[in-house]
Amino acid sequence: MNHDLHEKLRLMAKTAMMTALICLLTATLHIPSGHGYIHLGDAMIYLAAALLPAPYAIFAAALGGGMADLISGYAMYILPTMIIKSLLAGTCSLIGGSRLCCPARIISALICCVITTVGYWITEVLLYQGDIWAQFWITLPGNLTQSIGSAVVFAVCAAALDRLPHRTV
Repeated sequence: MNHDLHEKLRLMAKTAMMTALICLLTATLHIPSGHGYIHLGDAMIYLAAALLPAPYAIFAAALGGGMADLISGYAMYILPTMIIKSLLAGTCSLIGGSRLCCPARIISALICCVITTVGYWITEVLLYQGDIWAQFWITLPGNLTQSIGSAVVFAVCAAALDRLPHRTV
């Protein structure tokens, strides 16, 4: 098989796997909170950004997050989720790092906490037309819990993958 084709197929398979993991950890392992839910899918978005080139990570994040909203009964969040999750993957890809778990990647995951919190705050204001600051305080605990929890899970997974003798991921 042609080497370029083999690499392209490998990249597509990794992208499909990360899309599925993002969707799975978002849609099945979640805790309802107010208008949305707390999940660990963002940890897989950060991991996808560490393992895949930026366009592929962004695709996996947008599609995986959007599919999770669809199958979880939150269809009105699909478009905002796809935008926010794309920003998360893009941020993590842009900042990058020398290893899967390194200070730059941890910092990028923490920056993503702000993107998630602000993104879903704006989404709540637009969808529910409530008081801007009331919406902020209502969504803040759930968004911070989800974001920080995902950053911690990402750091643990990335550190474990970094310890593999030959990175096969």
